[in-house]
Amino acid sequence: SIRDFRYVPYIATDARLVRVDHETLEVELVDLPPDAVYYGMAVDASDRVWLCSGQAQRYDPATGNWDTAPSTSAPSPCAVDAQGRLWIGGTTINAIDVDTLEVVASLSPPVATWRGPPMPPSTIMPPCR
Repeated sequence: SIRDFRYVPYIATDARLVRVDHETLEVELVDLPPDAVYYGMAVDASDRVWLCSGQAQRYDPATGNWDTAPSTSAPSPCAVDAQGRLWIGGTTINAIDVDTLEVVASLSPPVATWRGPPMPPSTIMPPCR
């Protein structure tokens, strides 16, 4: 189950996904796709591993296949929710159905603004001379 935390990306040398069986300590190395570039990783309820960047790549250990979801945003972290959606952050926040690989939601986060007291002039960049 996903509570075992069995999948670890190992990119320091061979760019592989490493699966360790916690009972036998047997190690399985899975080659990443040649185009794999990722910023985040998640595991869904079906024990499929997701590598996330501007697109999400899903590894299914039951079949040994890699699948790619549509490109959604800039390289970003990701997480899977209880409803079976992979959420990828960035300039937009997108939800991908973990079974169909379809984008099922796209949100635009508000732009952050300073809400503190006015900044004194001495903390603002001095004029060019």
